[in-house]
Amino acid sequence: MNLTLHASKAMARFIKKRSKIDIDRLPCDDPALVGRVPIQSTPVNVAWQLHVIQTNRDYNDQVVIAMEAFSRYQILIPVTWDMGMKEIESILLTRWMEEL
Repeated sequence: MNLTLHASKAMARFIKKRSKIDIDRLPCDDPALVGRVPIQSTPVNVAWQLHVIQTNRDYNDQVVIAMEAFSRYQILIPVTWDMGMKEIESILLTRWMEEL
């Protein structure tokens, strides 16, 4: 089984800032649909959409919202100051396996 992580614009900026990784957009034939390509989970590939929100402006608290594409199952991951993409991916996989 493959795991595919898709990031919103806010999440892409967060990843670039924290992990120094620049994320490419999904390829799209129609320029009007750039950034709005639907993602799908299949029996062989599980797709997750990731988004980050700021919960408290005074303390810069952030939460990553991970939503599975087929079931719309969501996992909330509180972000600590030193978290990068590898840590977020590890927490997502651990929580997903525990909560199945």
